[in-house]
Amino acid sequence: MKDIIIFGYDKIIKNKDLAIKSHMQLFNWFDIKKKIINQIDVKDKYYFTIDIFDINFFNDLKKASELSLSKILLDDIRNRKAKILVLCCTETIVHIKNIYKIFDIWSKKFNIPMNNIIFCSGDYSLDKYKNVNYIAFSIFEYWMRSAYINRGINTSRIQMKRSIQNKTKRSKVFLNYNRRPTFDRCNLVYKLKQQNLFKYGLVSLGWKKELLEPHVIKSFPDSFLDTLPISFDDSNLEKNLFLSLEKKDFLNSYISLVSESLVAPTVIFPTEKIWKSIMFLHPFIVIAEAGFLKQLKSFGYKTFSKWFDESYDKEPDKNKRLDLLINEVKKITEMTHEELQNMLVEMLPTLKYNLNTFLNRGKSKQFKKQLKEKLIN
Repeated sequence: MKDIIIFGYDKIIKNKDLAIKSHMQLFNWFDIKKKIINQIDVKDKYYFTIDIFDINFFNDLKKASELSLSKILLDDIRNRKAKILVLCCTETIVHIKNIYKIFDIWSKKFNIPMNNIIFCSGDYSLDKYKNVNYIAFSIFEYWMRSAYINRGINTSRIQMKRSIQNKTKRSKVFLNYNRRPTFDRCNLVYKLKQQNLFKYGLVSLGWKKELLEPHVIKSFPDSFLDTLPISFDDSNLEKNLFLSLEKKDFLNSYISLVSESLVAPTVIFPTEKIWKSIMFLHPFIVIAEAGFLKQLKSFGYKTFSKWFDESYDKEPDKNKRLDLLINEVKKITEMTHEELQNMLVEMLPTLKYNLNTFLNRGKSKQFKKQLKEKLIN
């Protein structure tokens, strides 16, 4: 079988109201070809891709049911020449029941087997997708790796390593990026302030109070909300800064307190936030769903249980988990600069190992292998 062909659909799908776009450049790393349907070779098998960049797509069953597909594609699916690949890699779905319903609607509408529709997102909590033909894939890991190489960040590797080896004193204990002010991020910063830990960190949190979601406004006192946005470098926090790579922030702090995008039951969704800490040789404590560190280890990364109490990763209650995290941060802030500097020196082999793992995973063929298996079977 020839390489899988992932191709654009601009001339095929006519529904302007559908929240779908074509971003085939996301898969340039995998040497996957792109062709229009009528250019596909007779003996080729291929995926027809639907990229969904707005998760609200899955909340509107009526609109999703309006999908229109060409006769040539449907014939190819029925003849086992093609399958549909639905991509939702930049966001993830907390409640997935509508995914099954939508795929069932498409299956009946187009008279195609539902297992010919494959769903792909960055959520690694696989158990909940057991009724859906599913592939997990972290697009953010590949985005960050591409940025690391193409934007010259790799040249900072020596500087970061020397800063650790020379035991350079850093101005703050931890770095904590929070752009979008979700409840969980506001709660983290609020508790850091309550326990007098905020002063030890480079902490950001946007936006202005009037832009917050109503349930967030109701959950915190005005004395806290009126301090928003919080920025330590005058960044515009209303813009998405996922590709912002500020080496100085990592050089000016000892550890990363990583606020992942989602803290939700059965959602393990690694984004650029965790990869940035690995890129810049930073140890990390992660605010995410329980099992996040376990998932990182399954990728081949190492965590920092030798130095930090990582039992928080096994705590199912997110409030208790946050308290465990805060207590660990408190212990670290009680360390002297000399102790923190020595800790980084001890961690350096693990930090370098993680960076090498991060770079080498880009050479992995696992994702393409999964795509091929799903297409053939």
